[in-house]
Amino acid sequence: MNLNYNNMTFLTSSTNFKCMHIEQYGIEIALFGYSNCGKSTLINCLGNNKKLSRFSRLPGRTNMINFFKIHEKLRLVDLPGYGYSKIYNNKTKNHTLIFNYLKFRICLKRILLLIDIRRLLRLEDIKILNYAKKKCINITILLTKCDKLKFSNRIKQLNFLKKNILYNFKNINIILISSIKNIGIKNVLDIINCDYHQYV
Repeated sequence: MNLNYNNMTFLTSSTNFKCMHIEQYGIEIALFGYSNCGKSTLINCLGNNKKLSRFSRLPGRTNMINFFKIHEKLRLVDLPGYGYSKIYNNKTKNHTLIFNYLKFRICLKRILLLIDIRRLLRLEDIKILNYAKKKCINITILLTKCDKLKFSNRIKQLNFLKKNILYNFKNINIILISSIKNIGIKNVLDIINCDYHQYV
């Protein structure tokens, strides 16, 4: 069965894990990353709809878990950007929400960890990697905004990350992507399709 991503729709948002109204049927693939790493733009690109995931130019503005339906048994989940917020000062609240989702959402089958290729790994990224390793959750790293660098610099950053991460975290796939230039998007879709056919 081929999934039609043009039919992706927004389901609901939640600011409190305990009040989450989405049943844990099917599977979920969740997007994690620092504020302004490109999660909302990627969702819009995958769904071929610029208005699917609304975002703010102010980092930290999105402080909810947002659910999107790809298929009846497949959801894409946008977690709050960790790091900082200039308007709500809700860093601690977001951190709790993120790790409650990781701990209790049993239908989570893969983490897509988005990292700005110009910044690479930071503390919160490493926490997510460690937690995924501990819980045996599949994880793929997406190096976003690769169009911002020349090709040679993209490869340099990619190789640097591989050298520093694969020693401690085996079998992690790393993909260069640009939602603006449509680079690597097919690879992301292939991963989602593979998970759907494996788990559903």
